[in-house]
Amino acid sequence: MAEQVKEKELLQSNWTEPSQDSLASIVLEIEKIPQEHWSNLLQIIRLFRESVINKTPSANTTSEVISQLTNLDPVVKAARQQALSQLLETWASKGDEQEQKETWAILSQALGVNDNSIST
Repeated sequence: MAEQVKEKELLQSNWTEPSQDSLASIVLEIEKIPQEHWSNLLQIIRLFRESVINKTPSANTTSEVISQLTNLDPVVKAARQQALSQLLETWASKGDEQEQKETWAILSQALGVNDNSIST
């Protein structure tokens, strides 16, 4: 009974400010959960953490990435185009023809390419 009172006091004090007592309360709660359910609890904790952490990049980061993608060095741009061309050629040589056509349609639209055929 005394343990429950102490635990209740710990929980009530933790609502106001995080501390080592908060961690102790979390551990106490985890210890009450059967171990076979810990993997589910871990998933819940990770999802919660991800939901409370701000993941949106800053405006500076976004503008830097856009600048890097749009103002490419000609050598880097040529290398990327060559790599994309090789990837498309690999896709053209194997796999389902209908899937290749659908993939090419999506890629060509995204890249602004007017040619609707895959050259092999």
